[in-house]
Amino acid sequence: MWQMREGERIVVECNQLGQSIKKAACLLTSFLGTVARRPQLCPLGYAKWNDMLPTYKVELLRVIESKFVLPPSTHDFVMKSLNRKWKEYKAQLKKDYMRQGMTEEEVARNCPPDVPPHQWMELVHYWFSERAQTYSAIGRAARAAQSVPHTSGSKSYARLRQEFEDEHGREPGQVEFYRMTHTHQDGTFVRDESRDLYERATSLIAERDDESAASTQQSRIEAEVFTELIGPERYGRDSVPGSWQDNALWRSHGLSLTGLQPMPVIRRF
Repeated sequence: MWQMREGERIVVECNQLGQSIKKAACLLTSFLGTVARRPQLCPLGYAKWNDMLPTYKVELLRVIESKFVLPPSTHDFVMKSLNRKWKEYKAQLKKDYMRQGMTEEEVARNCPPDVPPHQWMELVHYWFSERAQTYSAIGRAARAAQSVPHTSGSKSYARLRQEFEDEHGREPGQVEFYRMTHTHQDGTFVRDESRDLYERATSLIAERDDESAASTQQSRIEAEVFTELIGPERYGRDSVPGSWQDNALWRSHGLSLTGLQPMPVIRRF
């Protein structure tokens, strides 16, 4: 992607939630991963994504839109994806370079070759802070609670939904989509917990379902049941995007994306 000819961009199609779909979605996702691992674009010295200066985030979107044609509705989705990949990159660095029993000075001396030394020192200092230790403990507990993995692999839920809709001419229901993403190719569930949850969901839905009810009523019942069983849908999958470009934070810094110049569109997937 970084070697694409100047002016060449890839068209990204999105669903109604602003999530990228189809083959171009894989290219976008992969490119966002490389962007998040470039400290000159995504500095590592910030403790949280929200602490990063808006000027960096505006520049990030400029870089991405120099490679992709993105509808404005995708900006929130793109920035949330970058946030997640940036955090994953920092977590991988911690796993690779910070061992139990090492002091802050020992870790700081072992700077990765592709990380600026001053950013590495800031990152390591944060890892040894009380705040970071608290967040780390919370993260470990949250990961331990995630006992039912999915089987969708590298494909996003948005892309899987779109592929289902293209094939069947309708959106998947929550029950059938849960089964799609939690079973192996032979139809067996990835874990007993996922099978049990699916069976409880179908049982509760059957109890509340009225065969004469409209499809919207059926969707509401399924949503209620899944919320009761597994809680609200988690961050990053199906969140409804806001208006990234019009956010008051950017306007308060005198920043705008309206200055982006249109470029020729070369590739479609």
